[in-house]
Amino acid sequence: APRRHSESSGTMNRRGFNLPGHQGFVSQPNDMRFWSKVNRTTSCWIWLGKQSAGYGRFWDNEKKRLIGAHVYSYEQSYGPIPEGLEVDHLCKTPLCIRPNHLEAVTARVNTLRGNTLPAANARKACCPRSHAYDLMNTRFDKYGKRHCRICERQRTKAKGEQP
Repeated sequence: APRRHSESSGTMNRRGFNLPGHQGFVSQPNDMRFWSKVNRTTSCWIWLGKQSAGYGRFWDNEKKRLIGAHVYSYEQSYGPIPEGLEVDHLCKTPLCIRPNHLEAVTARVNTLRGNTLPAANARKACCPRSHAYDLMNTRFDKYGKRHCRICERQRTKAKGEQP
């Protein structure tokens, strides 16, 4: 965070802080700023800084971008996130930034690991009438939704139509 200066040198805002990019501005390095906003517990390391939609957010001064605190932590520990992957919380705590609780995975894997309705539906192994969703009995429509072939045949037969 910027520090107040009593000197009149540099451009100051109305609160008496030197403005970034002007003489006298003092900024802490990313690592110092980042780790000062973390509560390290015996399990998760909880982000105490800025949050958005339940996830920690961090301004990276070096790359001039606002990123997820968990993303910054992952990149500092393991390097850049491979293309096509995103960071998943293995501990299921969105504010956790502990590197060994984070893993780079595909969006699909991340979604399936979650506690959302799409994840719950994707994990279902059977249709509502208990027919298996397997290669022989499952049809996917143009939207990617699964349909049970046995149930479709039974509905068609009940209507008196040919399959």
